[in-house]
Amino acid sequence: MADQDPNFLKPIVTGDEIWCLWYDTEGKSHNIEWRGPVSPKSKKARSEKPCIKTMLVVFFDSEGLVHTEFLPEGTTLNASTHV
Repeated sequence: MADQDPNFLKPIVTGDEIWCLWYDTEGKSHNIEWRGPVSPKSKKARSEKPCIKTMLVVFFDSEGLVHTEFLPEGTTLNASTHV
């Protein structure tokens, strides 16, 4: 069909999804622990970086990107998500 009709692929929209991890990128000054006037230098407090797992959904057609969307954390793509 595509060989006979050059516009055959134009109305087709397809999509894909991928899991993405977002990390909170606080500056170093947020992690420094105050030690007092007689203590040695400030020490960086150890903390685990908060991580958010979210799904990126991308839709595109023959000419390129149509729509992108980050789904709320814990949501997956199914028929009830995008109707």
